[in-house]
Amino acid sequence: MLRLMQIGRPRVLGVLGVLCSWLGALACGGSHVPATPRTIPAAADVRQEVLREFGQRLYQALAAGTPEVVVYDDRALGELLEPEAATQARALRSAPLGLEPARLAVLADAAPTSLCIQGGGETGAHGLRARAWTFERALVAGTRPGGRQLAAWVEGTFVLSDQGFGAIALRRVEDPRWEHSDLELATCDMRVELGTPQDVVVVTR
Repeated sequence: MLRLMQIGRPRVLGVLGVLCSWLGALACGGSHVPATPRTIPAAADVRQEVLREFGQRLYQALAAGTPEVVVYDDRALGELLEPEAATQARALRSAPLGLEPARLAVLADAAPTSLCIQGGGETGAHGLRARAWTFERALVAGTRPGGRQLAAWVEGTFVLSDQGFGAIALRRVEDPRWEHSDLELATCDMRVELGTPQDVVVVTR
């Protein structure tokens, strides 16, 4: 369910409405929400909230050493993808990424600050049952007390659905790097500030 933490009341209601609309009943305490492919919201504030929710979830998954949790489950893959593509995606879910969780754990010592995505656009490729907004790379960043930054690229195929953003495939997770040069050099298709637990929506299970 969604937990709203210390946000002003008008913004709480707006954010809750946005995410209940886009993430469906699952996010708001209901039953299973089908993973129906979705195009990007036209309203800038809605785009920001949908991306911010995913950025927080991705950062938490990386810090826990379990980036695979952002991959859609078998049921959702079957809802998003044509049967052959879904079978291939399910096989990829079990393929090891060669990660060392201890290297990702350094993110737990920092607060999430930003998400930069590249390779974004609307497409009907990847075996999707309908057109959806997808992207290929995400640079997720955090900041430690004192201002020192670190970031890591996560590469795969990320698809927007009624469940929010999730991956149908993960291909590479970079070890976090301190003062990552791409924080200054990368050109983002979209970028969102992730804020702190005091001013963002946090998805909890």
